[in-house]
Amino acid sequence: MDYSKENITRKMDFFVNKFGWPPATVSKAPVVLSYSTEKRIIPRCSVIKILLNEGLLMENPPLSTSLTSSDKRFRDRFVVAYQEHVPQLLDIFQGKVKLSELDFKSEGISWVQHF
Repeated sequence: MDYSKENITRKMDFFVNKFGWPPATVSKAPVVLSYSTEKRIIPRCSVIKILLNEGLLMENPPLSTSLTSSDKRFRDRFVVAYQEHVPQLLDIFQGKVKLSELDFKSEGISWVQHF
């Protein structure tokens, strides 16, 4: 795990500027800074954001739980359960869809309330 200042700064920039999380929110769950941005954070947050935007989730799930749960549990709860409505969820979860292909603006979605 890379805990360099540059890596932490890059992840904080991602959380704050791409997902609109206040720094104080991230500081409440510092374990998220240890996860891979490309392999875990982006795919999972992308799935959650798409489900919220599509109205398939009525409220934000706790992000600390979403990021720390096992791949199987996350996949079953958020990908398999909604794949019929959003067929590309598996590709997004597996990281086959690049960040540049998705819109990561906050669009009024508050990730803070359940952290």
